[in-house]
Amino acid sequence: MKKNILKGLFTLAIASSVILGFSYQRADAVPLIVSFEGSVSTAPVELAPAFTVGDNVSGSFIIESSTSDSDADPNLGLYIGPTDFNFLFGSYAATAAGGSPGDSVLVRNLAFDSYGVNAVRPVGSDVNGYFLTNLGLYLQDSTGTVFNTDALPTSLNLGDFDIAEATLTFQHGTLPSQNVIATVSSIQVQAVPEPGTLLLLGSGLAGLAFFRRRLRA
Repeated sequence: MKKNILKGLFTLAIASSVILGFSYQRADAVPLIVSFEGSVSTAPVELAPAFTVGDNVSGSFIIESSTSDSDADPNLGLYIGPTDFNFLFGSYAATAAGGSPGDSVLVRNLAFDSYGVNAVRPVGSDVNGYFLTNLGLYLQDSTGTVFNTDALPTSLNLGDFDIAEATLTFQHGTLPSQNVIATVSSIQVQAVPEPGTLLLLGSGLAGLAFFRRRLRA
């Protein structure tokens, strides 16, 4: 009888941990991590040999799902403050803390739809006297059918876009800027677990361990 009761409590603890965790995530703003992979398609000779066509590329950044639209135009969504940019082009690593007015996600719901990301003040090594000025990600649907509104999307399907590129922009005095361009081959948007959610799940797991020990006793 005692073991049956403990087994019931064990099952209840599992259900409570899961339900509470998901309820917490639904109730609050959720940080979204956007990550992508691809390969370099354009490598300016001015930046050789740091970049080569075909180099593997990956990158990510985070934006809050509740970020407000800063543009009054109903067909333009301007979302300020994405953070934690990490881009890797071949062996070249670039980062940006983000969170400033110059860091943004721009959603266009026009004759063509687009999703553009910009990070200013990035950190990366100088290349042949050129210094890194911007990190970018750009997706475009020339049919104008992927977005129905200018709302911040919580999912992205690469197959919906005919242009998908990531860029590193470099400048050198008065010389023309140079862009290293990568063709994006995959992209995904995932929710980042909040600390509160992890705490609830951790508490549930601790309870499970306790009941498991009681069942064995």
